[in-house]
Amino acid sequence: MPFEIVRKDLSEVTADAVVRFVNTGTGVRVFHRGSFPPCLMAKELEFAFTPRAVVLIEVSLPQGGDGEFNPALLLTQAYRQALTAAVREHCGSVAIVWPKFSLPGISEDDLLSILVQGERELLTEQELWVTLVVEDVRRLRLSDSLINAVSRYIKDHYIQALPREKTGHVLAKVKNFIAPVEAELEENEELTDIPAEETCLFKEQEEAQAPSNKFYAEPKMRSVDPRLFEQLIAQHEESFSESLLRMIDERGMSDPQVYKRANLDRKLFSKIRIQKDYRPSKTTALALAIALELNLDELKVLIGRAGYALTHASKLDIIVEYFIGQGIYDLFQINEVLFVFDQPLLGGRSF
Repeated sequence: MPFEIVRKDLSEVTADAVVRFVNTGTGVRVFHRGSFPPCLMAKELEFAFTPRAVVLIEVSLPQGGDGEFNPALLLTQAYRQALTAAVREHCGSVAIVWPKFSLPGISEDDLLSILVQGERELLTEQELWVTLVVEDVRRLRLSDSLINAVSRYIKDHYIQALPREKTGHVLAKVKNFIAPVEAELEENEELTDIPAEETCLFKEQEEAQAPSNKFYAEPKMRSVDPRLFEQLIAQHEESFSESLLRMIDERGMSDPQVYKRANLDRKLFSKIRIQKDYRPSKTTALALAIALELNLDELKVLIGRAGYALTHASKLDIIVEYFIGQGIYDLFQINEVLFVFDQPLLGGRSF
């Protein structure tokens, strides 16, 4: 059940069902498009749908009570019921709307943890696309210490593009370096214009002047073992899919363990397994590397099989590098940070 966070208006999100939080009523209520009960809320309910959604699931806020009131626990239970209701309604995808008001007794940090934890609990049970829709990223707050640490790491490692004027100076230096080489190439081309008769004459003179010595004998060609040659070619041509499957076997992991930890769905992973030459997107390749908990060198090898490399000109790459360097392979946490820094998320719908 892949999980992603998007910064969009709800009307731009594609999903079969919409889950939203309300501060009226109790429990979980399910509405179907075109079959609202006669009430004054019909227009508001219609507005809450995405263009494709056919089901609207409302989760009521936990209300205050006695001393044993635990709003986080109640919201966790209600949220789980909402996702279960989406599965019961045969929905393949769900959009969760970030509440536009405060939840009593629940901070926004706690709310994000509840939503993510709910995803993890259902991840092993259901195949469901879940999208958290956050229209205002400022409402999504993470640990200040984590964000500050990542910000410092980016500042220390990020390489910005050279300004146009500096780029011009660099190109000028390169041109000055290449000019002598070009001149030499032109000279060689002039030599090739010598008539064939003169060339043969020069060759005869050189052969006559060459000393008759065993040290000037023609080098002998050594034979190459065909089996060794084929083995080297096979190793060199190992595809991304072959490398991935080999690494999975070496770690004793199962396919579901890997694609669920990588925030991917079963269909995409099956495509990677079946198609030897399948080339995934970079975010998918990185997600799989993190799911396998590869170190930095191993990650570079794996994504290199798909034609990618890490670069300090990309904040996405630097953030991934930071988490791997810290030994953190929690893809949900990594995606939360990537979202805050306005970077593409790993896994999800990025095939």
